[in-house]
Amino acid sequence: MEYQECDLVCLIDGQSSHKCLARVVVKKQLVQALYKQALDRHRFYVQARGFARGKTPVSYLERTCRSNLIEHMKEFLLNHCVINTLCQELYQQHTVIAGDPQLTSIAITPESDAEFNFSCSRLPLTLKTHWRDLSLKAPARRNYKDLDRQVELFIQEETARGKGVDKKNGISMSDWVLFSVSLIDHEMRTPLSSYKDKLWMKIGKEEIDRDAQLSFLNKKEQDLFITDSTLLQNYFSKQLDTDYLFALEILAIVPHATSTLEHFKHHFGLSSNLEVRRMLIEIFSHRHDISLRRETVEATLKQLVKQITSPIPSELIRQQEALLLREIQRSSDYPVYRLQKDFRSKISTLAAKQLHETLIIDHIAHEEGISVSQDDVNAYIALLQRPRTKEFIYFDLPIAQMNGQEQPLPAGIIQQACLREKTLNKLIKMLSRKGSSR
Repeated sequence: MEYQECDLVCLIDGQSSHKCLARVVVKKQLVQALYKQALDRHRFYVQARGFARGKTPVSYLERTCRSNLIEHMKEFLLNHCVINTLCQELYQQHTVIAGDPQLTSIAITPESDAEFNFSCSRLPLTLKTHWRDLSLKAPARRNYKDLDRQVELFIQEETARGKGVDKKNGISMSDWVLFSVSLIDHEMRTPLSSYKDKLWMKIGKEEIDRDAQLSFLNKKEQDLFITDSTLLQNYFSKQLDTDYLFALEILAIVPHATSTLEHFKHHFGLSSNLEVRRMLIEIFSHRHDISLRRETVEATLKQLVKQITSPIPSELIRQQEALLLREIQRSSDYPVYRLQKDFRSKISTLAAKQLHETLIIDHIAHEEGISVSQDDVNAYIALLQRPRTKEFIYFDLPIAQMNGQEQPLPAGIIQQACLREKTLNKLIKMLSRKGSSR
């Protein structure tokens, strides 16, 4: 299948029932424009013998720095446009894959189209019982003292939250922001291409997040501005120092300071205050440090995994293990965890479980034709803003920090997490309805 957007083409070839190949082609005009810009700006970082800084001839740089600049272009294009283009194509074509696409090769020269090739695993599912024939008896609510009162207080606090906040003031600390970004010619101050990448980012409140604060605070939706943000330079290019100019447009803001109740209603398709209270009970009811909601989710997924099986290749499990270890290593309890004798086996078991669950949920989303809107994504992100409401989210976002600094996340990756969460919610509602009618 082919997906055309500005200077990019994405082709997905269903090579077999177990594998598919994805190829993202970056058109020559964008490749050449980026190479020219990289070559021109690199003059200010190279001190060549016999030339003043910034006065090194382009012909000399092209002879001596070509290979380094090509490596830079691989990294920049992958982060700037290839990842989101691939995510969007997989989403639009409802292509269900296991794990993440694996980059297999990059072919790039300044004189031609660039090709980024990916291998994707497509695993067959064996259904002992079709998921539509399953039912779920949701765990009974707890009857803890003051449970309903706790819910009422939470609703009151959320209702009162943000009443004194003027949304016209724009972006504030801890808000999530969706923005488009495109590369600008440093001399002409015109876009290098018509492609605009879409990224989400949380505006951190720490000193290390100062660069993002200077760029985004007080900006409003539809604001347009040009920046040479160090954060974006480092996000797109870790191998080479750059001083590119970027054109940004604010597309959406999910405030931290305002109430999440409307987002909460949207996320779960609730229409009355009574339904809101019932849903919140699932979070405020805990047993053995596990909420009633978590028990319901685990029971649903356990049923699905038991009835829908698939062989998970060992290489996929190893890839997922690496992602899990990266997250666990951020925990202060990691030194304790890794000393346990069965630590590695638990990581392996959890990795296989996660792969199996996401494969099943993605399959159901494809079969049911479920899609997500911008409002769905906004509501999903809003629930991540509060410790309480975050407990309703099962498919969380990947790590969005590096050395304590908040980093952008491709919009396509957040869209995928939101789609899985929306599918899971619809599934629980349907199976619970069937379970209660029996």
